[in-house]
Amino acid sequence: MSQQPPPPYAGPPVPPGSPPPGHPGRPGLSNKARFWIGFALAAPLMFVLAFLTSIPSAVLSALPSVDPAVGGVAQLAVGVLELVGLVAALVVERTRWWAIGFLAGAATVLIVLAGACVVILVAVLGSSG
Repeated sequence: MSQQPPPPYAGPPVPPGSPPPGHPGRPGLSNKARFWIGFALAAPLMFVLAFLTSIPSAVLSALPSVDPAVGGVAQLAVGVLELVGLVAALVVERTRWWAIGFLAGAATVLIVLAGACVVILVAVLGSSG
């Protein structure tokens, strides 16, 4: 008996546990893991970014010969650079899910803080009676 030829377009057998043929294997973290890591790092990163934004204004206002408006302009420039960095992280495919997780975490932090402000205002207004 002669051996049958393989069916057309058939490749070598796929070992178990490997991605199917034609599917590029993605090493590293999944998108879901990247999102949740970005979400968890949102609160600490918000404090770090706020600190980095305040540094130029504080340094330049300590110098006696510098106009205070220069510190404001430097603070604005740092804020714009942070925004450009966030947009760049959203555009680049490798960092997109980290940035989306950061945005979701930052929104959650701001919503929780707004709720805390409402509770504090209600408590202050209720106690003044």
